[in-house]
Amino acid sequence: MIIVNFLNNLDANFNSGKMKIDALVDKLCFSAVSLFDGLPANDLDIIRKSTVTREEKKNTILFKEGFYPKGVYLVTRGLLKLYQVNKDGNNQIVDFCGTGELAGYRPVISNEPHPATAETLEDCIISYIPKKNFLEVLNRSPALSNRLLTTLSHEFSVWVNRVSIFTQQSIKENVALTLLLLEEKYGRNVQKGKPVVINISRKDFANYVGTTVETLVRILRTFKDEKLISAKGRSIIILDRERLALKLGETFFA
Repeated sequence: MIIVNFLNNLDANFNSGKMKIDALVDKLCFSAVSLFDGLPANDLDIIRKSTVTREEKKNTILFKEGFYPKGVYLVTRGLLKLYQVNKDGNNQIVDFCGTGELAGYRPVISNEPHPATAETLEDCIISYIPKKNFLEVLNRSPALSNRLLTTLSHEFSVWVNRVSIFTQQSIKENVALTLLLLEEKYGRNVQKGKPVVINISRKDFANYVGTTVETLVRILRTFKDEKLISAKGRSIIILDRERLALKLGETFFA
């Protein structure tokens, strides 16, 4: 009876439009709001003059785990993967950094080594701000300090939400959730109304979810058979976000 009631509740929520996919994704994704919007002209001038923007090819390493930072990186367009090397010498992806997000600024502020390596997942446009210039503006600008504090608080909440949800769910549920998260990241570079193509290797996808490539492929094949996604080669397109979100079960409605 409990299971029947739960399924009925899911169906009721689905039909009444109460599903909050975007709200869930927002809880688990870092925002793409620029730290520099609205800064005083003098501070912005320092940032602009010191920023170097360049195109970086796929598989370019921007900074490495264990090395002290030389500056911060703004992803103007594209996607990065952040990973650590585990005790077996394998890479463990801990996060993705998309368009509008700043990478590598926490070690700059704390004067600590990078906790992870950042590598481009695709051809990217990256804006680099030297450490000296970033700290100069940070030290003189209350606006940037306040915005940075808000961003750090938001990111902490995201980490807590993500760890909580990912550790409570099955691998299948985490695959569904990761698809929704990656769709949001890739969708930042796509014109509204156009399909969002998630272009990631199965190895990287499985690495992030914490499963084997074989298990991931089986789950994706199930989703494809259910017409939740289309998949060809590395590319995945979500066809039915609402039905895919139903794979998250009770956690989705928390």
